[in-house]
Amino acid sequence: MSDALEELEARVMTISPEEVSTRLGIERSTLDNWRWRGAGPSYIKVGGRVRYRLADLADWLDRQSRSSTSGDRSSASTRSEEE
Repeated sequence: MSDALEELEARVMTISPEEVSTRLGIERSTLDNWRWRGAGPSYIKVGGRVRYRLADLADWLDRQSRSSTSGDRSSASTRSEEE
């Protein structure tokens, strides 16, 4: 399958909230809560049902990547050490 076709399929292919919660290893209620708060992966509604595009889920997961547990503190401590 070509890269363009795979990209198109990822943009069109959708999965249910149950599938997302299983794949992420989280409770369905956590996913529901994220959606209510406007957090978590982007979703769409098809025929009144919530669906998640694989491409949106992959993008959201990429944004969750971290290299340290200290978060923003590492940049603050670097700034104070430089001053």
